[in-house]
Amino acid sequence: MQTAEAFKIGVDIGGTFTDITVIERNGRATTHKTPSTPHAPAESVLRGIREALELAELDPAGCRSFVHGSTVGVNTIIQRLGAKVGVLVTKGFEDVLELGRAKMPDPFSLTTMRSIPLSRRDWVRGVVERMDSRGQPLVELDRVSLLDNARELVNKGADALAVTFLNSYRNSRHEEIARELILAEFPEMDVAISTDIWPQIREYERATVVVMNSYIAPKVKGYLRHLVRAQASEGLECPLYMTSSNGGIVPIGHAQERPIGTLLSGPASGIVATLQLMKASGLDRVITMDIGGTSADLCVLEGQDVPYAWDQEVAGLPITLPSVDISSIGAGGGSIAFADNLGLLKVGPQSAGAEPGPVAYGRGGTQPTLTDAYLVSGFIDGDNFLGGRLKLDLLSARKSLEALANKLNLGLSETVQGVVQVATSNLAAECTRLAAKKGIDPREYTLVAFGGAGATHGCLLADEIGVQRIAIPYSPGTFCANGSTAADFRLDYLKTVYLPVSRLKQAEVDAWFDEVDASGRATLAEASSDIEKIVTLRSAGVRYLGQGYEVTVPFAHIDELPGRFREEYAKLYGARSDDSPLEVISIRATVVGLTRKAPLAWAGDASSPARKGARKIALGDKEYDCPVFMRSAMAPGWEHAGPFIVDQPDTTCVVTPGWRGTVDAIGTLHLTKEH
Repeated sequence: MQTAEAFKIGVDIGGTFTDITVIERNGRATTHKTPSTPHAPAESVLRGIREALELAELDPAGCRSFVHGSTVGVNTIIQRLGAKVGVLVTKGFEDVLELGRAKMPDPFSLTTMRSIPLSRRDWVRGVVERMDSRGQPLVELDRVSLLDNARELVNKGADALAVTFLNSYRNSRHEEIARELILAEFPEMDVAISTDIWPQIREYERATVVVMNSYIAPKVKGYLRHLVRAQASEGLECPLYMTSSNGGIVPIGHAQERPIGTLLSGPASGIVATLQLMKASGLDRVITMDIGGTSADLCVLEGQDVPYAWDQEVAGLPITLPSVDISSIGAGGGSIAFADNLGLLKVGPQSAGAEPGPVAYGRGGTQPTLTDAYLVSGFIDGDNFLGGRLKLDLLSARKSLEALANKLNLGLSETVQGVVQVATSNLAAECTRLAAKKGIDPREYTLVAFGGAGATHGCLLADEIGVQRIAIPYSPGTFCANGSTAADFRLDYLKTVYLPVSRLKQAEVDAWFDEVDASGRATLAEASSDIEKIVTLRSAGVRYLGQGYEVTVPFAHIDELPGRFREEYAKLYGARSDDSPLEVISIRATVVGLTRKAPLAWAGDASSPARKGARKIALGDKEYDCPVFMRSAMAPGWEHAGPFIVDQPDTTCVVTPGWRGTVDAIGTLHLTKEH
């Protein structure tokens, strides 16, 4: 091994595989995939790093930073395997989590069910205290009431306590006193208060977020502590950072304090990587499609700005913290194909995951998946999957699909192509919905396809929705891990003001931003060696007086708010009113630590021929003899017309008839529809 120049390690844990990227200062990247271990995520992370460093012939001592995206938190919520959370609320408001917004998720379905709160009513206790809507105390905090209820919840078996008092977003004093009193009596208890997590107006959403934070805290913190200890045993003495839902990264200490911020971290890193690719490859408007083993994530990008959403959901529960605006559906390579009770073919959202995985993996899976259909169709080479490290069982995959064919009263070929087509239709439906929501025409955008199955399915989706251009990164299967190494530090802060624009005072606004800037810089001090510059971005949540929800607009001076709001409102809704009064609900700050980034570069080897043979694939009702190329030998300037297949260790690119592929200077494969 060589120590060479310092390098970064990026890790992304998926439902089926854990992806590793080792990137050196000069842009040389080594990528690697290893099967995930859902029962013990750290095992696959450390094994993958060990194997990737061996491939790169690098000494762990040369690692400058280790950036990690985790699915521990989100999986804990989806699987309902979190902590027992006792909730302390203002007396009289004990039903806040049960009532929610008093509406059904789908008003057009007679069978829809509301999501069950993470803490049921018997884990909620009312505390005597009350703040009014201006933040003035109507009833002082009753310390006896608080501690009696806290003791009751602890004796009941609570693993964590969450405190969320009425109108505390205006004045956090009662919540802060409550935390101090509880910790004085129960110093080992995990106690979170809503104003520390996200001090926003809207009681249900604020309560849900703090409960969610407490629900995942023991598992996330335990996992991170284990990872830090194991990291040292592997010889990695570098700082450990976590990717966040907002597309940035944070120091490990910050992630342990606010686990909720890492909830949607994995897919967000793919957006960061896409923005870097867009800049390097000259793309201005794209739709990303990240297909992993369990889900498919779609996002619309224009320019170099990360799109944010403030209304994301996990398992039907609102996440009102800023997160990258990604739309996810259960359509991954591990999505299970089955016949429903009407005898119709369905694919997903259930997934075989990593354990047992698709039938072809030979790990005990019995239900056919999209990956099994890929294999039987000839899309992927069972002897060269993961670079030959995982041999796929074609016979078992075929038998599982034959059993499904019998249930559907179809032939094997019809069933296999049906599985692929239904998966394509699921993706097309979500892409169409997203386009309608954003008011865009997908045909004017480039589809950036990545993830373990994104490059396999890219042309199929593009043909379905009329997209004319596709870009496939050099290492699409590890693209999210690549993105984590290119992310900037991002810390989000919010202050609810709830005032007419005319009553905002510039001096008070500036004072709050100065305070936040100082706090953010203190948090990022431990990462100073990886940061080139720190900037603080300002934005505000503004709405017309009387509306229910606000629009986020950037600003430097409060005089800019009316104009910026009306422009953004017109862009979103096609209407505006220059005479209607405005109110500012909140001001928001993002402290950004700009990191040093390695340049993108082609990582292949042109010394060997690109073509490695041919493979027959079934596509619709036709078969094609396709040339097969090795991605690592497709040098910049390479060109070929479809149909053809590109094999690489992290994925397979299937290029259908009617497309022409070219490779640019950084190794991106650009596909253009020929007319």
